[in-house]
Amino acid sequence: MYDTHAENPISYVVWGYRKKPKGVPDNHSGDVFLMHTNKEITGVSLKAGGEKTMEPKLNTYVGTTLRQPYYKEIDSQAETKLKNRLWEEVYSKIKTPKSVTKNNYYEVQNERQKTTSRYGCRSSCILD
Repeated sequence: MYDTHAENPISYVVWGYRKKPKGVPDNHSGDVFLMHTNKEITGVSLKAGGEKTMEPKLNTYVGTTLRQPYYKEIDSQAETKLKNRLWEEVYSKIKTPKSVTKNNYYEVQNERQKTTSRYGCRSSCILD
């Protein structure tokens, strides 16, 4: 959003997962809407990718499933392989602080995963 704001200043941001802001069709795929000072609206999908692309996914459901004994028997390294693929194909291409690396962007503690945001925060953080 910082890069977008630099190009087209953002006045405010609207969470539109369930209800879209005024002026946006109900069937728009956006989840978050950037309301620009020039009255333009940019919709951002949280599942963003190119049209007809198949980005690898590693969310809490997938991570938990890959840690189950029956999956571990089939491929004990499946979660690690997916984590590495995600870093190479997706996260390494996003502008992040130097402290966010392939080794710490995704961690599992007590069977729960944590990700580090592009701002170096855990779970949630307040941005200036």
